[in-house]
Amino acid sequence: MEVWSQQVQKRMTHDDAFAAPLAYITSQFVDLYASVKSGSIVDPIIIIHQATALEAKLDAWEQLLPPCWYFTEKFSDNDFHAFQIKSHQYNNFWIARMLSNYRWIRILINNLILFHLPSSSSQRISSLATIARLSTDICHSVSYFLENCIIEKGQVVPFPVLAGCLVIIFPLAVAGCAVGVGDEMHDWVITKLEMISIRMGILSAAYLIAKVRKLREEWAVYSEVAKVG
Repeated sequence: MEVWSQQVQKRMTHDDAFAAPLAYITSQFVDLYASVKSGSIVDPIIIIHQATALEAKLDAWEQLLPPCWYFTEKFSDNDFHAFQIKSHQYNNFWIARMLSNYRWIRILINNLILFHLPSSSSQRISSLATIARLSTDICHSVSYFLENCIIEKGQVVPFPVLAGCLVIIFPLAVAGCAVGVGDEMHDWVITKLEMISIRMGILSAAYLIAKVRKLREEWAVYSEVAKVG
């Protein structure tokens, strides 16, 4: 995967090439997560070490992004899809999608770190802050992805109508059940997934609602245990 990402990166434009190392880091996280879930890696010290290394790589990746990857913020009381009346605007759909992928991956990495850190560790504060920031960014990006999913007859959009809905479903679910997110965000995510399921007819959104609720309950139990510990 590392060789592939390097080869692909050489064939991409400078601005697009940042997606290649993100794909490689993602593959490393998938390998780590699978190893933890399967029981191949059980030592919390090893898990924390490897997850923290991936967290550092993603932090460095974000810091090196070119200006064209930056987003702007828009405030509107009339935007039904805006979280806390704020939404993001991106230069194009590709960048918005890559940033969305980056956010959910980094959230899951920090979830993994938190589950294996001692309750007294100072690193918990950093992980919780990162999760809160990226979960909020995901919610603020929802309007960008969904605004073109509901169109009027004859209206032209720059990408397939349902693309935005399909792209944002999983990141939205991750944000809604991430460790430390508040009830407001969780409830808002559930509402959006219900809307996507009912209005758009996308069954995967309905499936994820139950998962989000279940995982949030598990995170809540973990948080209480961590406090006691």
